Amino acid sequence: MQRGSGLRVTVRCAHGKGAGHVVDYAIRQRIHQFDHVAALLDTDAGWSAAVQKRAREKRIQVLKSEPCFEAMLLRAIGQSANGLTKDLKTRLSPFVQGDALNPHNYATHFGVDALYAGRGIEPTLDELLRLLAA
Repeated sequence: MQRGSGLRVTVRCAHGKGAGHVVDYAIRQRIHQFDHVAALLDTDAGWSAAVQKRAREKRIQVLKSEPCFEAMLLRAIGQSANGLTKDLKTRLSPFVQGDALNPHNYATHFGVDALYAGRGIEPTLDELLRLLAA
């Protein structure tokens, strides 16, 4: 997105709790104020046809991290993403300085160059970057 383009991106965090919660959180954010709404969510907890339908009915673009956000990021930087979600969180920890909740900790391993390189590996990351560039 270029400066002065008239576009504004607002990022809000639902703090996980399953795909259904993330979609419901997005719906409660007064989405009628936005031209486009997307929700990045994990598919390993709470993802169902009903949740997908609710998102579609509210015109929320779903960006699926399969099975979870940690797996998507690990794959994007060429790391193994096999195993249970708790194991993937542990495996991601060194890449986010031990604190995945601090957004500043992602800069070293998940900067713009890494994300652009990883978009060829990770379709959801590519979809997110395309959305942000619109």
